[in-house]
Amino acid sequence: MARLPSERGFTLIELAIAAALLGGVVATVYFMISTTTRGWLLLQSQLDVQQNSRIATDRTVNDLLQAIDNAVGGTLTVQKAIILVCPVVATATTTVIYVQTPTDLVTGTVITLTALSTAVSPTTISAIGAASTCASTGVSGTALTITPSVTSATAPFGLPYGTLLAPIAVTYTTSGTQATRAGQTLADLVSSLVFTQTSTTLSAQAPAGVTTPTVASTTGFAAGDLVFIGSEIRSISSTAGSTLNLDQGLFITHTSGETVRKKIVTIQILDRALQTSASGAQVQQVTNTTEGLPRNPPLK
Repeated sequence: MARLPSERGFTLIELAIAAALLGGVVATVYFMISTTTRGWLLLQSQLDVQQNSRIATDRTVNDLLQAIDNAVGGTLTVQKAIILVCPVVATATTTVIYVQTPTDLVTGTVITLTALSTAVSPTTISAIGAASTCASTGVSGTALTITPSVTSATAPFGLPYGTLLAPIAVTYTTSGTQATRAGQTLADLVSSLVFTQTSTTLSAQAPAGVTTPTVASTTGFAAGDLVFIGSEIRSISSTAGSTLNLDQGLFITHTSGETVRKKIVTIQILDRALQTSASGAQVQQVTNTTEGLPRNPPLK
């Protein structure tokens, strides 16, 4: 019996060609998906290592901007300065004060207010309130409820704008692959965290009023640099041999061997991450170097 044209099937060659074409399409789609996934994982890793170092350096610089001093060794310890933004009159009994940038203050923190070279008796923060603008200064501050209160007996001259809360120490260091701030994790993937500050020592006593102290080495110091000489801050006008020429005389006498250091701190963070095999097992590495200097006290 004759076969109808519609009953004709595929030949083996046609099936082989169709299977090859389908395999090619599947392989192309798989390659595109695999490449896209790998690229995304690589990009995500790059973002992770870059953001980690940025977070750490930005927070460190922010702390330095609120600091009156710092100490550099294997770690960085920042002495943060918190100030009063709303004055307290001498005759008032005050249970609420307003301060600027009260980070690292918590309920139960004992604080000492210092104004006009007089330390007010220590008091304790019993509550932290909302931000508010001081009517007399126009500066926004956060409300701190304190116990005991400040009175005319404990602050006979009152508390002017800028009154300093005793500096709070915040230490940056590393723990494993983490950068920590005051013991709390700040960033992951950290393989190196280095703090440096150009420093030297006085090679001879620097009497009060002198503008030309001699140092062990002037390497790294230049005109225009701000330096700590003990607790005093001065600007370098020029250097000559082993002498630093200062813009102002020293207020007190400093002994031989006392540290002289630049006000600026260099922060270097190395972030490193090994990718999974899905992204090619590549190593992503970013080195972030930045500088920060204490804003307080005033530059001179």
